[in-house]
Amino acid sequence: MEHAGTQFGQGYLTADVATSILRQFVLSTMLANEAGVFQNDPNFGNLLVKETKEDQLVFKMNRQKMKVKSHGVLLTIIYFSQATNVLDPTSPPHEDVASLAQDLKELATSVADRDKMVQTFGACATATSMQDIYPNSDLFKD
Repeated sequence: MEHAGTQFGQGYLTADVATSILRQFVLSTMLANEAGVFQNDPNFGNLLVKETKEDQLVFKMNRQKMKVKSHGVLLTIIYFSQATNVLDPTSPPHEDVASLAQDLKELATSVADRDKMVQTFGACATATSMQDIYPNSDLFKD
């Protein structure tokens, strides 16, 4: 079996890598939700990253291909034993994105990277739905 990845470590994420991770999380969550699967306990312990040589990752959203620059990382969401076919109303997906965005900023390699994350992830904190994040936020603008 292939290694799924490792957990996040402190002080090693550039803004580009963090943006890729957050984009992958948003799109993966939306695809799972579309399929009727809701991961009701997303947190750093349930997210793994590993290196990839793929320059771009392709997600198929609403019959359209969405390409995400990998910046050398591939996100794996694990621990779906808590996943259900019912959305937990106390933890809607857009709030999970906001929480992850905040956590990623704490792992920035520099003040400049953290500032770039603050700007790029801004809409995640105020989103009232996933549609506020994808495709309408700065997170998905290059």
